[in-house]
Amino acid sequence: MSNPWNPARYLAFNSARLRPALDLLAFASSFVPSAASAASAASAASAASAASIPLVVDLGCGAGNLFPYLADAFPSSSILGVDSSPEMLAAADASAADLDHSAGITTVLGTIEDFVPPTPAALVFSNAALHWLSPESHASALARLASPDVLAPSGVLAIQMPDTRVQPSHMLMTKVLARELEAHPELDLDLDSPALAVPTVAHDHTAYYAILDNAGLSPHLWSTEYVQVLDGDDPVYRFTRETGLKPILSALAAADPSGTAQARYEDAYRTALRAAYPPLPDGQTLFPFRRMFMVGVRK
Repeated sequence: MSNPWNPARYLAFNSARLRPALDLLAFASSFVPSAASAASAASAASAASAASIPLVVDLGCGAGNLFPYLADAFPSSSILGVDSSPEMLAAADASAADLDHSAGITTVLGTIEDFVPPTPAALVFSNAALHWLSPESHASALARLASPDVLAPSGVLAIQMPDTRVQPSHMLMTKVLARELEAHPELDLDLDSPALAVPTVAHDHTAYYAILDNAGLSPHLWSTEYVQVLDGDDPVYRFTRETGLKPILSALAAADPSGTAQARYEDAYRTALRAAYPPLPDGQTLFPFRRMFMVGVRK
């Protein structure tokens, strides 16, 4: 990958990124079975499983910044972090090593599409990860995550995704790219290519409700707009650079290995963001950010 994940840059806005995850955790944890009942259910669900403690999966765990909170919420559960980025998993392993969690914290390199836990999980928790899948695969991915191979009886599936469909910061990504491609056709990139799509939710609440319900889960859905207060120069650019902007930056780097096209695009995108999100008199920048939440409880 020409634009690998950078844990240090990603965690520069850790407080803003953590808040929705902790809101999701606070709601979802009230539905998670007790350690004893979850372990019993997991054992009954899989004769091959000898699990004596329930499993909590952090699917798309990134740098492991949620490990301390999951360990605190589920002290008797083993925690398994899954991510497709070796760079992020290295940071997650370091985070796990700093924690004294008696039930254990482990990580594994894997993807949402292919991951199957060693035993059905009491909780599958996925914060800001599912939106990286192609829009047409959301329904099948959710159905698979709700399957008995992944989710234990009475288990809980908890998901948060950025909903940036009408957000200026993310609409500008495509608008600025369109101008770049029009001015420089030699880049030979198709603006409509899925590889250049800005990752976001694929459906509205009604569709996601039906997907979870059809998968045998009792759905709970809501959305929240967080008014994030960011500081420093070009903070919205620095926030999006390590998330939604990555597909475009990767494509530009591949189309022009010299880096000229990427640098030109980033300059234009930063300029557009400054107009859309001007700093306040105190130097802070307000960056409203909408997120969609889904919690499904096994019926």
